Amino acid sequence: MFRLNCSRFYNYEEMKTWLEGMAKEHPDKMRLETLTETPEGRAVHVVTLADFSLGDEAEKRSAYFVKAGVHAQETAGTTAAMAVIERVLEKTPEVLKDIVFYVIPRVNPDGTELAISKSFRMIRSKLGFIDGLANALIPQDINGDGKILQMRRKNPAGNMKEHPECPGLMVPRKPCDKDCDFYDVWCEGVIENYDGGEPVPGFEHVDFNR
Repeated sequence: MFRLNCSRFYNYEEMKTWLEGMAKEHPDKMRLETLTETPEGRAVHVVTLADFSLGDEAEKRSAYFVKAGVHAQETAGTTAAMAVIERVLEKTPEVLKDIVFYVIPRVNPDGTELAISKSFRMIRSKLGFIDGLANALIPQDINGDGKILQMRRKNPAGNMKEHPECPGLMVPRKPCDKDCDFYDVWCEGVIENYDGGEPVPGFEHVDFNR
């Protein structure tokens, strides 16, 4: 049985495997199809839950539409959508005689994969990169730890400081702060087209909900 693990977030391959397993276990009540394919080659899955023993009448019932994962960091929404699928199929399958469910567990698999696999939090839905920009900071895993976090540089005029009781934790400086180092903080990455100026984001946020 493909029991849902709600203690963590599923990456794309784990989600896909779970959906395929549930479809095989419940062929008379669940259909798994591909709505479209993303620019990075991932399927946007759509699940139909219905009592298909009703034949052509199955999808003529009243319907609920559930979509999740529009924004890259909304991983809990995907878990909730998968929980709906599991609960309907295994706890309340009788409702499918009267109701059809259409569920898209993850509208934005490309952006969510970046957020999950690289712990990248500076993302709304997807990143659009800006060509030819001077001093463009491009997010990248520089130290090879599998994550895209943050990097810092000392600057007397910087707006961040290190927490006095938690080394490595950066917090905003206050107007009264003195006798400590200040920093600029950017996302981890490489600077393209460097001309000696200050780094600027080499990307813009694409928002699927705007």
